[in-house]
Amino acid sequence: MISYKNLIVVSLFLGLFSSFAWGQRKVEPSPDLIVLKNIPYVTGGGYRQQLDIYLPKDYEKAKKPYPTIFAVHGGGWVRGNKDEYVFLSNWLVPKGYVVVITNYRLLDAAYFPAQLQDCKSAVRWLRAHAEQYKIDKKHIGVWGASAGGHLVALMGSTAGMKEFEVGEYLDQSSDIQAVCDLFGVVDLSVYASASSEATNEQKSSSRRRLIDPNHPNPKEAWTKASPMSYVKKDVVPIIILHGDEDELVPYEQSVMYDKALREAGANCLFITVKGGTHGGPEFEQPENMKPIEDFFDKHLKSK
Repeated sequence: MISYKNLIVVSLFLGLFSSFAWGQRKVEPSPDLIVLKNIPYVTGGGYRQQLDIYLPKDYEKAKKPYPTIFAVHGGGWVRGNKDEYVFLSNWLVPKGYVVVITNYRLLDAAYFPAQLQDCKSAVRWLRAHAEQYKIDKKHIGVWGASAGGHLVALMGSTAGMKEFEVGEYLDQSSDIQAVCDLFGVVDLSVYASASSEATNEQKSSSRRRLIDPNHPNPKEAWTKASPMSYVKKDVVPIIILHGDEDELVPYEQSVMYDKALREAGANCLFITVKGGTHGGPEFEQPENMKPIEDFFDKHLKSK
């Protein structure tokens, strides 16, 4: 029996996967940036299928394209939006990146894999418009926290899987070159058994969770939604940060994921955030932010 099972079941049914703490306060974009808001990446998709692009003021004069950080918000797949992650643009655009922050369909609109399909659609859209925004097609990294961490981990491990490639710009690749996963859930297999153990009240509240409650094969669906299911040597390089006092997504999830990736021969860096909960000020400390910068620089800027 997995030690964190009871904790993760409680989190699932009480809806406690909250937004990343950095997103809980209002941050305005720096006046030194060009901000392009609410760009649809799906024709007629509405607000949940739009993205924002943050660019250096002189980007049009740039002699070469910029490596790009594509950010996916958290919120338990039921809440959150791209406006909560403006701090990333203020941090990373001055470091030589274009920052793109995306929305995706939440569970009131569609069950998994719609969320992953949306993220991949947005990356394809970016590549199709790369010249316009001076985006380096060959160097796109992804960043996500909590539910966003879950989705970016999947983006880094499901390259070429056609069931997750739907919609427009299918002539473009959705592959990415680096992943930063902050306390994302990676093993969802416990959720399948959780469904049978829950009370009727809990089952009712779980209907807005990730998998369609009427799915004909829920065990298979939860497996497909788990980054742990795609561990292999050629997973995209990944940096994982997780607080050892996280009460929502158990720290053991990332410990297990790191171990599996290393055993497979994948390129993985794992950082334990001492005293870190589910987000919080510990993640903003230089000793935890600098390794993310260095990781992206290594994999997105090096020749």
